[in-house]
Amino acid sequence: MTEYGVFYDGECIEAALYSPEEAETARQECQTDDPDAGPGDYTVHAMCMEHRDNEQAKGHCDLCAEEYGD
Repeated sequence: MTEYGVFYDGECIEAALYSPEEAETARQECQTDDPDAGPGDYTVHAMCMEHRDNEQAKGHCDLCAEEYGD
């Protein structure tokens, strides 16, 4: 099962979202609640399941890069 997260400025601010639609809804709510947010400030990414506890985005996981040299 793929888990998704909402990210702001490279940091995961909300996780444990289990569908792209749920994640997009959460992203839109964050964007709406932040009057200073610009387009693209909040993004949705699939989570790295190997480093889930560190809230890393799949494909952008710093820990995977360190371990595997990606």
